[in-house]
Amino acid sequence: MNQRVMDREQCTYKNDLILENSVNCLGTYRCEVKSLCHNNVTIDTTVGSVTVQAASNVRVAVTTMGSQEVGESFSLNCTVNKINNVSLGIRWMKDNVTIVADSSKGVTFGAIEEDASSVSKALTLGPIRLSHTGQYSCDAINGSDVDGRATIRVDIDAPYLSLSLDPSPDLSLTLGEEYTLMCAALLPDTLSPTVASITWYKDTVPFTSNGITTNLAGGTSNLNLGMVLSEEAGNYTCVANVSSPYIDTGYNLIVSNTTLITVS
Repeated sequence: MNQRVMDREQCTYKNDLILENSVNCLGTYRCEVKSLCHNNVTIDTTVGSVTVQAASNVRVAVTTMGSQEVGESFSLNCTVNKINNVSLGIRWMKDNVTIVADSSKGVTFGAIEEDASSVSKALTLGPIRLSHTGQYSCDAINGSDVDGRATIRVDIDAPYLSLSLDPSPDLSLTLGEEYTLMCAALLPDTLSPTVASITWYKDTVPFTSNGITTNLAGGTSNLNLGMVLSEEAGNYTCVANVSSPYIDTGYNLIVSNTTLITVS
């Protein structure tokens, strides 16, 4: 509201600033009042300021729901209380970097929900990737200022993979006996896994033989030893390299199993 007061000696201009209940109004305001003669020569200047800020009882809470295993879905929900019926903004960050929704990377936001006392915003990770591991923060923001923060550490569990080797852990053969070692990758369907390769080793050295038959689609490999000789005794290891759309670049999934063969 603007009000102009006139008298014979001077003209004073007065401003009354009315602030609505809006977060955008928080900040510092400066008021300058000048008293002027009729010839517009400044006689006196008065300057004042006032700071409008949110109450100090901003509360930020983060709750979680779901599984933290690769390929599953995990949600974090941030709730911020209202101050004098004013809603603060919500910003999600990971490792101090603002999160941008990207469904191709398994990162999405839920719609902002609001009731009489609070406002909330959910962050969903899914399908979960190993790279989702990190420190997540929910900020209650007022313009460029952070009035409150809640932080939670999210550690994504590495997928459980196993490789069966039959027999294991040891096998005793007689000279001239024929035997086949059978190796199979046991992988969770939630990974949508692909077995990239299966390699055999004997005493840590890659082992090649016409007796090896591998089915990558089925995640299996068999090693036919034929009629064993004494020199074929040793540790035989089957190693599978596994890939998944939920295993990010820079992570390798390798599983192995070993059996000790003795020949007598």
